[in-house]
Amino acid sequence: MSAERRGQPGDGREDPGLDQRAQEVLLEGGTANRGRVVRIGDTVRRPLRATSAATHALLRHLADAGFAGAPRVLGVDDDGREVLSYVRGTAVTPPCPLWALTDEALVSVAVLLRDYHRAVSTFDPAPYAWPATSYRSSGSGYLASTSRPSRVNRNPPSDVACSQPACS
Repeated sequence: MSAERRGQPGDGREDPGLDQRAQEVLLEGGTANRGRVVRIGDTVRRPLRATSAATHALLRHLADAGFAGAPRVLGVDDDGREVLSYVRGTAVTPPCPLWALTDEALVSVAVLLRDYHRAVSTFDPAPYAWPATSYRSSGSGYLASTSRPSRVNRNPPSDVACSQPACS
């Protein structure tokens, strides 16, 4: 196995082996890979998909653009799962906890989306295989999305509006 795939001890890319397999923690939340995403230390392992190369290109672009809100691609483990850095936080899925419905949470999400949109605005998804509904031309470039932050709202607004100083 190559060093890129296996990694070095302690970098999260080494062969999980039996000891690490016992340390897998199922991650709750999410929808696409429910029940198949695990955390091992500071890494996340999830199944590779037909669009993984495109997702990895997007994640690498976000890292190069300085966006801190997305995981980093670390490689593929011996079980054929992608290995990503673990991003601390809580996936909010319905029914939403009350803390997720506060102004503070809204501002946090608005800032994260603003920073994501700035970082992704220079990414060209055209060379990669994406599901038909994953990206659209926004006129000034491309907007790629791997999640729907407004999914909880049955009638989401067309724009995220925030009057807080942190959003400008």
